[in-house]
Parts: sequence; structure tokens; C-alpha cells
Amino acid sequence: SGGVIAAYRIEWTLLASVLPLLLSGLFALLLEEPPKVKSTGEVGYWQHIRLTFREMKSNQTLRYLLIYLLGISVIWDLEEFDQLYYQLAGLPLFAFGLVLCLGAVLNALGARFAHRLKACTWVISALPFGSAVALLLVGAFPSLPGIGLLLLAYFIIVPVEVLLESHLQHSIIGVSRATVTSAASLLVGIFGVGAPVVFRGVKMGAVSKI
Repeated sequence: SGGVIAAYRIEWTLLASVLPLLLSGLFALLLEEPPKVKSTGEVGYWQHIRLTFREMKSNQTLRYLLIYLLGISVIWDLEEFDQLYYQLAGLPLFAFGLVLCLGAVLNALGARFAHRLKACTWVISALPFGSAVALLLVGAFPSLPGIGLLLLAYFIIVPVEVLLESHLQHSIIGVSRATVTSAASLLVGIFGVGAPVVFRGVKMGAVSKI
């Protein structure tokens, strides 16, 4: 709906965005603090951190899966530029929201049915390759059909992420499962911040040599 409203006046989109924020704040004020309970002697915070790094150091399969997750997370670093691509391809402003909604539905379907691909060993290598090829075509030929190809690139990478996360959980053999999972998310987040900076540096270096 934001794209439809913005097609008339962009200021209305900003004003309409305030209402969900106000409602979220209202519901947050209604939440109650849980009662504090005395510790039962569980493993301390820093002990969890030490166990996590020990697990990553000793578990070769875990390290491989983490590196793979970092690699395919690059595609989501590109997602923030989608709306610029829509504009370049000539997509009407009112249709931006429709395309984003369609993409969200496709990604949800990809995650929902990812388990059906767990027996196909080729999926984890073939689908990222297919997604990369689709992105190269999207970048080389900006067009309205390219938007569909862009959505397809996202759609086929989602099951891979779900399966990798499952393999990651099964590869953890220590007691700090939640901490290892959090550390993996942290690494992906840091990579997501640093990767665009590196990409821009490479691009600027290439442009300066032309």
C-alpha cells in the first residue's frame, strides 16, 4: 500500500507509517516485566563465550557451514538496492509494494517447503549457483522481466539458507547451542555491514582505472 500512496504524495506514506509505530509503542507499554528468579547455578555468560569459540575451533564441519552461510548472505546485502533497480527498470511507483509483497510471499513459500529438498544433496551447491547467474543477468539487462528474475534469485536461495541452518544445528556437539547460533548470526551481521563497503571500494577502484 505504501507504493500506491506514494504515487500520489510521498508525504502521505511517511504519515501513514506513524500509525503502526504508535500502536507498537502502545502494546509495548502494556507488557509486564517477568518476575525475577534466583539463579540455579547455570553456566555463566563468559563461560558460554569460551565454549562457543572452543566449539568453532574444534568443529571443522561447523566452520565450513559458517563460511558457506557468510558467502550466500551476500545476496541479502544487495536487496537494499532493489527499489533503485525497480526505478531503473521503469516499474511504476504504485507497483513497488506489490512486487515487495510478492517477493515476501515467495520467500515464505521457499522457507515453508525447504524440508522437502533435504534429501537432494545437490541443492546446497546448485541453487546458489543458479541464484548468482540470475543476478548477473539482472544486472546486465535492467528491465521489467529482470525484476521477476530478481525475485527468482531470492526465492531459490531461501531453501538453501534453511537447510544450512538445519545442518548447522545438527553439527553443534557442545552445550552452547544457543550461543553458537547467536555467534553465527553476529558474524553474518558483521559481514553484511562490511561487505557493501568492500564492494564500493572495488567499484571505485575499477572506475578510476577506466
